[in-house]
Amino acid sequence: MQPVAILCRNVANEWIGSLENCHQPARVFFPYITKLAEEALRSQQSKNVAVYTRFDLQAFAAGASSLETLRSLAGANFRLFDLPRLHAKIFENPQAGFATVGS
Repeated sequence: MQPVAILCRNVANEWIGSLENCHQPARVFFPYITKLAEEALRSQQSKNVAVYTRFDLQAFAAGASSLETLRSLAGANFRLFDLPRLHAKIFENPQAGFATVGS
């Protein structure tokens, strides 16, 4: 069993580092699509990442999610999926044996 690390900081750099050499599909679950999500995913080939989010009109209208970022990810051919009741923020990269869970 691999050791578990507990990170109490912004983990975007951990996500980016985990994806740099990813050749197997990774999954991210973000209830809100923001520039942070785009930055974390930008360095990765879109075919290796599935993005699960909420396509919530109210969140886009309030600015909690960014339509511009969603369009950018869709334009880069990321696989996007709608999970209407999604709350937790999860990043999973099975190849690296790396995952984060936040709420």
